Amino acid sequence: MSRSTTSGPSQRMLRVGEQVRHALSET
Repeated sequence: MSRSTTSGPSQRMLRVGEQVRHALSET
């Protein structure tokens, strides 16, 4: 799980999770 070109969903989930965490922190 340390590849730069994986299937994709994992990296996107990490990015989305960070944005969601930021949004929750803003409220």
